[in-house]
Amino acid sequence: MKKLILLIAFLSIAIISIGQIKSKAIIPSNYCVSEQRPMLFTSGDTIVIECDSIYLMNAKRYAFYKSVHEALLQDDDNVYRELLESYELRLTEHQDTYERLFSNLNLSDKITVDLIGSSQQSLASTQKSISNLQEKLDNSIKNLEIANTIIKDERRKSRNQKILTGVGGAGLGFILGVIFMK
Repeated sequence: MKKLILLIAFLSIAIISIGQIKSKAIIPSNYCVSEQRPMLFTSGDTIVIECDSIYLMNAKRYAFYKSVHEALLQDDDNVYRELLESYELRLTEHQDTYERLFSNLNLSDKITVDLIGSSQQSLASTQKSISNLQEKLDNSIKNLEIANTIIKDERRKSRNQKILTGVGGAGLGFILGVIFMK
């Protein structure tokens, strides 16, 4: 019985999920600047708009604009036709310009990312060099401290040696003086 209830619950959730997926429409960002045909949405559809703004028309307004467009194209007056064709040509040019600009932006973005990557590698190499230099400098300072200690010890030994030599010479002179005085 539990398995049957779980199966019914699972199937219900699956059917609801599938129903929601089918009625979801995504309007990509490039649609907003293109000349593609209008999209039709019906009641209950979910629309995900990826561009910054979009205009929606009801069926009556769309039919009106479509009839005006067809009338302008069928009219014998070439001014309207030329104006409409010129407008559509401008739209096409703008779309091409947008696509070139977008392509250039992507190329610029890639170059910037590559430059940042090489700069980070250079910075890491510089930091490693500075770290090695700091280590060598620390070792040099330690060696200088050891050398200063050795020099001080040698000076002390030399001074003590001189004092001992002087005291020994004075003692020897005193002993020799006492011997010669006798």
